[in-house]
Amino acid sequence: MVVTPQQSGVYVHVDDTVVVSDNNHGNLHADKLLDELVSGLQDVGFQVTQQSRSGEVAKVVGYEVVQKPAEFRLPVRKMVLLRVALLGLAAQPVVNIDTWIFGSLLRRELLSIPHTIFRFMEEHDGQSVVWWPTARDEALAMGQLTALMYCHVGAPLLQWCFATDAMGMNEVDWGGYGIVGTQIGSHEALALLKHGEAPGRSIARLDGLQEPKFKGKAMIPTVPFTLLPPDLLREEQWTEVSRGRWHYGDHITIGEARTVLLLVKRLASWGGHRLQFAGQSTNSRGNGKRPLSVLRT
Repeated sequence: MVVTPQQSGVYVHVDDTVVVSDNNHGNLHADKLLDELVSGLQDVGFQVTQQSRSGEVAKVVGYEVVQKPAEFRLPVRKMVLLRVALLGLAAQPVVNIDTWIFGSLLRRELLSIPHTIFRFMEEHDGQSVVWWPTARDEALAMGQLTALMYCHVGAPLLQWCFATDAMGMNEVDWGGYGIVGTQIGSHEALALLKHGEAPGRSIARLDGLQEPKFKGKAMIPTVPFTLLPPDLLREEQWTEVSRGRWHYGDHITIGEARTVLLLVKRLASWGGHRLQFAGQSTNSRGNGKRPLSVLRT
């Protein structure tokens, strides 16, 4: 979902409701939608005892709300206390990182830090033992990065789109990689968000020249095709960013993921924007969304 003057969002948590919109005072502004929701609930017999208007909401589901820049974050006081606790925790035999996990959900790449510490806790549950060096290092890193526990929901989309691809080993060498980029407008950026991961599907050999193989079965669309604007797919629109050959062999999936990581490293200094990239590998795209992935920006 992208919050725009034409689109707002509603989050429902048990008996709490949060309306999210931009600051445009049109029909989809949060306050007007809240009035509609409250009116509807009261019409069916509910009693709405508490309402908070735009600018009055300080905290939602345990996260602090910042109006400008638009972001959710772990409350600053809790950030500081969590940092002090974790850095001191590395010298203690007791481990409890539930609050850290809750805060890191706002910046999912932080979830790539704890790994060994979970196994450490499982194997020594209820015991006082000496830290494993790797688990202690993870606890220290977790404490140092609590200041990153925020989600900048107002970050604009970067007006560039990047595409990556990789080649596996062959009879000549170990294969290689390529990265290209193109400038995009707001219309193309929204199209990428809307259709980038939701391809259309057609029926194989839907040309009227052949009969179905199994006439009694429903014909299910399975052949994917892109719904992106045709202009975005013109070869001359793309510019080469980087290319190279691998110095050793790897599985193609690893090569594709490594190519994405090379791009992310190049763009690491372009802070304050949301990035979109196109890649053929379903595995690489999926890993970019996994909590333990290091490919997310």
